[in-house]
Amino acid sequence: PKSMTRAQRRSSLRVDLPPMLPGTIVFAIPGSREVIAARIIDLSATGCALAVELHEDPMLDMGSVVKAGRLRIGDDIDLKLRFYVRNRRQTKDGKVVYGVEFDSLSDRDDRRIFNLVYKIQRRLAML
Repeated sequence: PKSMTRAQRRSSLRVDLPPMLPGTIVFAIPGSREVIAARIIDLSATGCALAVELHEDPMLDMGSVVKAGRLRIGDDIDLKLRFYVRNRRQTKDGKVVYGVEFDSLSDRDDRRIFNLVYKIQRRLAML
């Protein structure tokens, strides 16, 4: 063939967070004392996409580690975590979206997120 396309395969199911289930990550910007809150757009057992307004963009470098974060999703999840920044993109509506990968979750926290993802998926399938 003249060209080949590589398909990205995810290691776990990813779901968009529905409006009735708000999610945020509050974290300390690496190398700073500044703390920022970002809205979670989608979630998987291994990471999430989070959005901030363009004027609040912390300009995180790809590969950087955020060591002090707190993930909250509705009444279901409230936990401390670390994450790696995997990608960054700017949207047309003035937001910056980061793709992040969770790091070193405990088995308990990993299961809680995994179960929530599948709970959301089942709810969405019924609509």
